[in-house]
Amino acid sequence: MATLMYARERASWILNHAGPYGFQRTRGQQLLARIDERQRTDAGVAYNPHVQGIAERLFLRDTKSRAAVLEMVVVIGAALIFPVAWPGGKLLYSWLTRRVEAPEFTLHTIPITALCWIGTVLMWLSALLITPSGTLVGVLLVPWVWVQGAGIFLMAGMYGILEGWLVVPGSTDWYPMPPPPLPSSPSLAKEDTDSPSPTLPNERPQPPLRSPRRPTPRPWE
Repeated sequence: MATLMYARERASWILNHAGPYGFQRTRGQQLLARIDERQRTDAGVAYNPHVQGIAERLFLRDTKSRAAVLEMVVVIGAALIFPVAWPGGKLLYSWLTRRVEAPEFTLHTIPITALCWIGTVLMWLSALLITPSGTLVGVLLVPWVWVQGAGIFLMAGMYGILEGWLVVPGSTDWYPMPPPPLPSSPSLAKEDTDSPSPTLPNERPQPPLRSPRRPTPRPWE
């Protein structure tokens, strides 16, 4: 289950930046539906029988428009280039989201910049260290392994963008630490429970509250 941290802000960002990609509209609508269900559960309200309208998934829609063809090309291209890095990046993204939630709270948001730069550096190192000469294993398998390793971080950063974490301040930092707790300050409204409240000179202290007494029954009752 996806996290609901900053869910409403993220859902608004996803829907406002969906563009021609229908899978992003589906993602934003699903997130809004999970927000509504969580609020109903917390408030003790019965399950909503009127399900919100959610667009169909990518492979259930017809590809007659140019926008549908474009998103199909993007998804199939990413699946062909990163067949191992895609699920690995999603697992890394899920692990990072657990750092944002309780009880860890070791991250304030997804470090999108750090993930993308790590993937870029690994891609750059693969271009420098791998030579196209040699056996078939050295020409094809080694570059493929390097690309998948770098793609794990790239896909995790891409999931951070697709899930709307850019709306959260700190997502472009290298390591978005949680904000420090607010300093404790004295409050005039805070009651001092150690010392009793003062009484005025001519004021009598109120007797303690007691349970109501029933009248004494008559002998004939």
